[in-house]
Amino acid sequence: MSTKIEWTDETWNPVMGCSPVSDGCKNCYAISQMRRFAGMKGWPKDPNVVTLFPDRLMRPSMWRSRKRVFVCSVSDLFHEDVPFSFIDQIYAAMALSPQHVFQILTKRPLRMAKYLSAGYVEFCDRLNEASRTLHRAKPGEDFPVIMPTQKHGMVPGVAWPLSNVWHGVTVENVATLNRIKLLRKCRPTRRRFVSFEPLIGSALKGTAIGEVLQGIDWVIIGGESGPNARPMHMDWVAEIIEEARECHSHIFVKQLGSWWAKEHKSKSRKGNIMDEWRTQFMVRESPDFFLDKT
Repeated sequence: MSTKIEWTDETWNPVMGCSPVSDGCKNCYAISQMRRFAGMKGWPKDPNVVTLFPDRLMRPSMWRSRKRVFVCSVSDLFHEDVPFSFIDQIYAAMALSPQHVFQILTKRPLRMAKYLSAGYVEFCDRLNEASRTLHRAKPGEDFPVIMPTQKHGMVPGVAWPLSNVWHGVTVENVATLNRIKLLRKCRPTRRRFVSFEPLIGSALKGTAIGEVLQGIDWVIIGGESGPNARPMHMDWVAEIIEEARECHSHIFVKQLGSWWAKEHKSKSRKGNIMDEWRTQFMVRESPDFFLDKT
C-alpha cells in the first residue's frame, strides 16, 4: 500500500493488530487507523488482536519498480502472537524479492534477537521450507530455493545477511533506550536504524556523547501527531542530532509533531513542513538503500 510516510515508499502488512508495550504506544496512530476501518475489507475487526494475512505474503514480488518497504506498519512483526513459522515465510518472501529494501521496526528487540540467533544453515533450511509453503509445492515439485553454499552466499542472488532487510527499533524516551543495545545483538543484520518517534522525553539523559548510537546507520526523529499529542522539546531533538553526528549516523528529522504545530501555527497538523523549522533541524539524510545504482 502506498504511504505518506516520508522515509519509505510502501507499506506491507502481512500482520495487523498489536498491543501496547510502553508509553510510546499510548496514542498509536496504527491503532487509531485500524479502529476507523475495523471490519472493513482487508482490516481486522479488533485492532488489539494480532491477525495474520498469508494471502499478502507474495505481494512484494508483484511490484515492478524497486521500493523501500515498511514491514508491518500497523503491527509489530516480533509481537509474541506472531509465530516464528510465519515470520520465516515473511523473511523468505523478502529474500525472494531482492529488488526491494525492507524496513523492519520493532518495540520488541529481544524477540527479534532471539529469532535472528539461529545458525546460518538452520535459518536457510527454515527459509527453504517457508518458500515451499509460499509456493504450495508438493513433495517432488520444484520451488524457488534459498540455500546455504560453501561460500556462505544464498541463491537466488541474495547475500547473507539479507542485504535488502534492515532492522530497527523504536525509542521514545530514556526508559526505552535499552532497545538500542538489544538491536546491536540482532546478528546478522546488514543495516540498523532507530526511530525516535514519538519522542516524548529525553532519550539521552545521563548518557555519554558518542556511545549510544555507535553502529547505528540511520536515525529517524519525530514528534507525536494527533489530537492528544504530547510535546517534543527541541533540546531533545538537538541532543539526538549531536549524538548522531558524533557516531556518523545518517539523520532524518521527519516531523516536529502536532503539539509543536499548534504552538507555532504550522500549516501542517503534524509539523512536517521543513521551511517552518529552525535551520539546525532541517536535515533529512538517508543511507544508500540500494547496493547497486542501476
